[in-house]
Amino acid sequence: MGMGVTADLDMLVQAAKETKKVQERLAIQGALSAKQGDWESQSFDLQSRLETKASELQTLAQGTIASELADCFTGQAADSAVAYLAEWPQADFSSLIRA
Repeated sequence: MGMGVTADLDMLVQAAKETKKVQERLAIQGALSAKQGDWESQSFDLQSRLETKASELQTLAQGTIASELADCFTGQAADSAVAYLAEWPQADFSSLIRA
């Protein structure tokens, strides 16, 4: 009869260990899910700021710099500088945060 009790206790200890592992996994998954939401929010905010900066950079290139270069050059050189900057593509800044 003593062996049966020992075997039952061993099974209970093993079941308790497995239950503890499952609880730990669930706690980790919950923490990761919460962080995932934070990362997604940060990624969205950062991407929005990067797009704003890219737009500001394009405005600077096509407006301020083009105007200043046009003042520095004359004739075809001035026209070419302004035309070149007018076609300047907007920078594509992508957030490094991958949610």
